[in-house]
Amino acid sequence: MIEENARFLRPDQVEEHVRRLNTFRPDYLSTEWEIALLNAFNKVGDVQHEPELGGSAYLDLVFKGKDLEFAAEIATVSDQERHRQNPVDALWDELARRVHKRKITSGGFDLKVGPRPDCVSKGRGTRHALLLPGVSEFGARIFNRNFDSFLQGIRANPAAPAEYRVQDSTTDVAIRYVPGARTWSGSHLSYTSTNVIDDNPVFNGLKTKAAQLNRSKYTGIRGVFICDGGCEMLTTTMQSWATYPIRDVVSDFFRQHQSVAFCVIIGLRHDNAGRIGRGHYRPELQIAIHPRYAQIEAGLSATLERMAHYLPVVQASAVNALEQAKSWPSYPAHFGGWQRSGKHMRISAITVLQLLAGKLDYASFAKAHGFDERENAFAQALREGRVLESCAVEKCPGEDDDWINFTFSDPDPALHRFISPRPLAAKTKK
Repeated sequence: MIEENARFLRPDQVEEHVRRLNTFRPDYLSTEWEIALLNAFNKVGDVQHEPELGGSAYLDLVFKGKDLEFAAEIATVSDQERHRQNPVDALWDELARRVHKRKITSGGFDLKVGPRPDCVSKGRGTRHALLLPGVSEFGARIFNRNFDSFLQGIRANPAAPAEYRVQDSTTDVAIRYVPGARTWSGSHLSYTSTNVIDDNPVFNGLKTKAAQLNRSKYTGIRGVFICDGGCEMLTTTMQSWATYPIRDVVSDFFRQHQSVAFCVIIGLRHDNAGRIGRGHYRPELQIAIHPRYAQIEAGLSATLERMAHYLPVVQASAVNALEQAKSWPSYPAHFGGWQRSGKHMRISAITVLQLLAGKLDYASFAKAHGFDERENAFAQALREGRVLESCAVEKCPGEDDDWINFTFSDPDPALHRFISPRPLAAKTKK
């Protein structure tokens, strides 16, 4: 897409996209969405990116097609700020790290985090939040000497249930040990729900982009594309009395902003096939048009239908894509994945390259593949006296990594002790 976009973008614009792709930032996915939408729209019409329009703001997309002309801003929205304010994921990680360090494998844990008092049993109009301190205060308020004594008690008597609770003005956390449980569980109030109609990722993204559209001085049809950067609003299908559906949020935005003609929501929808990975997520477009601009509906719908055909195949959910971007290119797409079946072993091609090149240390390799807790599949073959019989790359067109398939031999005397052949069956006399 970068190479194709270079045909209609200025060299400095292409360089800016490349620079942003090569440097991880929290808004990394916004660059990917911008590149993808510019690429797709250019295949169904003429595209300008950040043209000079006489105003103080430059717009992401000015489009001229056979059915419609418009200018639009592209916003990628996420729940990152809400996660930062409610660090329950970091709490899970720290709990797991400390339990693993104590080598407690005799049961599971249940983690419950309570809401802030002003959020209890309240619905619309009240922002939901958890009663948790900042991550930097976890050690003092939660994982302190009392918690160490809790784990020590479990180690001393692993067959007995145990509970640890911290409840004060800043923290409401309950950790319960369940002897014999094979899985962990937990619960907390949903803090990413849309309980406030005009203060949420979608509304805030629309509001910011509306101001930018106004500063551009563009006089034609104007719109906003809201893209999925890991935002529950764009992907959830569940609604409750306490939350606003996305259509209500957009309608309220239109009520307050008369100059924006349309809004297109692009969320990544999973196909519920029981698998993740390439092709199991697809962009789903929701179109909302301001009542004052109802006449553009047919042209906009036709344009978006053609454009959507050229959007790229999606590799991962927005959340997983952002996690991969954090570690790219240190860890390849298939990093940590492997399969062993009889004489056959499959593992990431780039991982093997990094390991042999000395860029990946064995400790990190072993931990990622679970070989720090079980026997390395290669070590098992070595112990069994098997040598490598064949090795072939399994290409994965369009993906960021391939697989290497190894085939091991039967026990070979180059590695295995000598053994007597099986006695030949006695010939039967006639």
